[in-house]
Amino acid sequence: MKRTRKAEPGELEWLKTGGGSFTLKIGGKSKMIKPGQKFFAKVEEIPVGFRDVLVPVRPKELKDAIEGTSSVDIAEVEYTLKHRSGGYYHVYDADGKQVTEKALKKVEAEELISSLT
Repeated sequence: MKRTRKAEPGELEWLKTGGGSFTLKIGGKSKMIKPGQKFFAKVEEIPVGFRDVLVPVRPKELKDAIEGTSSVDIAEVEYTLKHRSGGYYHVYDADGKQVTEKALKKVEAEELISSLT
């Protein structure tokens, strides 16, 4: 007889693909997840970086669960141009960190800023 467990509200069934195993904290307990293992966990308990290895058994439920969660407001980042020399510019973010590796022509730098915002 196969052991079965019913999912609690908000939990989805996940499948571990690929090789190797790792430890995942589910419901406040550390659990060893082995290759090919199916388990129940909430969307918040699965790190985004592991979503290529841990896939939902029913992807539609994942989409519904993600839409149901509250979204985090993302602050808009402002970018500025600073002239270097000879018509070339560097793009900097709001923290003053240089975004471009090489200096760009003004038109190219403005296109980069518009694509980033």
